[in-house]
Amino acid sequence: MHIIGKKLEELAPDILSPDSPEYQTILSAIHSSKKEIIKLYLPDNDLWLDVFVQGCSKNQRAAVFLQNITEAMKTVKAASNLLMQDSQTINYQLMCDHMLFISQARLVALNLYEPDGTHYHTAAIASSQYYSQLLLTEQNIQQGGKILSFDPSREKKTSKQLITTFQDIAESELPAEVTSILAKVMTVGIVVVLRIQHKGIKWGDFTLIFPPGKSLQNEPLLRLYAHQSAMMIDRWHMEKEHSRFQHIFENSHFGAVITDPQDRIRYVNPYFAHIHGYEPEDLLKTPLQNLFAQNAGEQIVVDSNVQAVEIWQRHRNGTTFPMLVNGLVFAGSDGLPEYHAITAIDLTERHRAELAMKEAMQQAEHANKAKSDFLSSMTHEIRTPLNGINGYTKLLQKTNLDETQHQYASALELSTTTLLTLVNDILDFSKIEAGRLSLAPEEIPLRQFLTDIHQLMIIQADTNKNKLLLETSQHLPETIFADHVRLQQIIVNLLSNAVKFTQEGTICLRVEQLSQQDKNGLFPIRFSVKDTGIGIPKENMEKLFT
Repeated sequence: MHIIGKKLEELAPDILSPDSPEYQTILSAIHSSKKEIIKLYLPDNDLWLDVFVQGCSKNQRAAVFLQNITEAMKTVKAASNLLMQDSQTINYQLMCDHMLFISQARLVALNLYEPDGTHYHTAAIASSQYYSQLLLTEQNIQQGGKILSFDPSREKKTSKQLITTFQDIAESELPAEVTSILAKVMTVGIVVVLRIQHKGIKWGDFTLIFPPGKSLQNEPLLRLYAHQSAMMIDRWHMEKEHSRFQHIFENSHFGAVITDPQDRIRYVNPYFAHIHGYEPEDLLKTPLQNLFAQNAGEQIVVDSNVQAVEIWQRHRNGTTFPMLVNGLVFAGSDGLPEYHAITAIDLTERHRAELAMKEAMQQAEHANKAKSDFLSSMTHEIRTPLNGINGYTKLLQKTNLDETQHQYASALELSTTTLLTLVNDILDFSKIEAGRLSLAPEEIPLRQFLTDIHQLMIIQADTNKNKLLLETSQHLPETIFADHVRLQQIIVNLLSNAVKFTQEGTICLRVEQLSQQDKNGLFPIRFSVKDTGIGIPKENMEKLFT
């Protein structure tokens, strides 16, 4: 085809029409003396061309150079198609080979960042067999990578741009072991670092080694392929994470369900399906509310976020069982609910355990009541003969007895009184356990009450050679309002304890009226016991005063 004297649009009339953007770009270059690069696809010949236009406004001419980039564009298209394929693995060597072909570099290394963010590893190397074999052998890099440390200065130079060119190996600040090997096996013109990045995540870089006199070509294509590689790596990692989470849900011991806004199940794990008597595929696209045994729980889960709500479920065989349900509503870009995520745990065993515990508690209560009833009956039966012995002992003391006999009778009366007190304590304990203990407040002549207690305890105190004192304040009232029997029990118990743990000492019962008036306008009376004995250990203090 003779092209001398022809207009530019005649060379490719379907593409370079006067109204096309490409034609307007060429005219702009001519009028402004700029250099422009245009990509053209010639469908008739299945060719891709890079058109370099250098305009000259002075004489309204342009110098045009054409470069066939068909193979490079086919490589990029093949890589794009590779992104569309579902794969469980990712072929780093193929990515490296593509980059070598597009860039026409002497050697390409694919470096990937480690999760810790401070190291990277060489995942693949592409070059002529001679250079690749030497580098792999000398540096001991195996497919899958030798771990190398980041160089902070190199990272600083390349962090803010996707592509960086270094004029020699030293300036590129590659790891020392890589630099030394490159110096041995090849002559290096420039080193280009092309970052692999997608959505702000830096996955690694391509390091391209060019021979002397060779400049970087097809930069737009290199950027495009680096971006496609980043998308591929990003998608592979996402699929890997998705597979990991799916494995967790598929093998977990809790139910997991995802529903759409219409409450239809889109995903269900085996646990949730099996606990309802189904296979997972049986429940897909069915309404979640079909599994609820109670209507009250349906809208709670469907319409809102829920935490630890117990909802009864319906099994395939018609039985019901409880589940602990948690749910979250996730909104779409329009703010409306897009899907619901629900987790659930079967509470059947917990309910059984709670029921068994409740039955055990009821049995324990029945046994405790039977024990209390027995103690109450027994103490009543014992009190009758004890009261008889105590009464006849008092009558015996009124008869003509010599001194020895009188001492024996007094000791007998004290023993029966102590035993009767013990029986009364057992009876009171059984009443307390049964919740039937009641108080009978009455007016008590205070001084006579204290004198009786003092006389009752003085003989017991003498047995340990103790001195029992009674101290009262001047302002005590003539009478007090209290339960005579219970108050006497408390004071006698405290005094008995003091006598028991005091040898040849002093025990004092002090009674005083408090000057501070309570909310009912009454003045409380305080009774206190003090002794010179060994005292009460701290660990027994609370137990004693319960």
